[in-house]
Amino acid sequence: MRLLFCLFAFVLCMSSLLCAQDAPPPEPAPGAAVEASKAADMEAELDQFRQELYTAFNEGRYEEMLTKYCHPEVVATWQDGSVSHGHAEVLEEFKKLSEFIDKIEVDPTVEKRVVLDGGKMVISTGKMKDQYKLKRGETVSLESHWSGTMVRENDKWMLVSFSGVANSFDNSVIRLYVGESMNRMMLMAAAGALIFGFVGGFWIGRKK
Repeated sequence: MRLLFCLFAFVLCMSSLLCAQDAPPPEPAPGAAVEASKAADMEAELDQFRQELYTAFNEGRYEEMLTKYCHPEVVATWQDGSVSHGHAEVLEEFKKLSEFIDKIEVDPTVEKRVVLDGGKMVISTGKMKDQYKLKRGETVSLESHWSGTMVRENDKWMLVSFSGVANSFDNSVIRLYVGESMNRMMLMAAAGALIFGFVGGFWIGRKK
């Protein structure tokens, strides 16, 4: 009788385990699914916003870029430390750059996004992958990092601040001008040696 009872208990236990294994996993709460969907939609909107903004930038459509994607009071901090406030000052900065730069191209990546104010403000950071074709012929890269703050107004995203930061001690612009300085110094040294040799030879010849 005792053996029969133990056998019955064993069968009951195994049945419970099998039922537990066959049971489907619990479904996520409806609220969590909705939040995940909203987050995915926001990521897609921000990716599209970034793509459209930088496409306009690469094509030199600066006024259109500012009007469609940048807040009227946008603040831009450039790699040289200067700051532009509002559309007019940003356009003025682009005008100054055009005096010695033929074309600017960027292919920015996003490394991190911080969502604030219930999804109404986003701070993004990443690499710019910026290249500058100079009027003198060279193409240089600053390898800048960027950060931007976007806010959602009137059911669309607007850029309210932008900052570009480059390595002040090691970038292709510095390497270019250091190389030029070294070349000038070498030319000056060679010219000095040539003049010294000529004058020295002439003086030695006169003494003979």
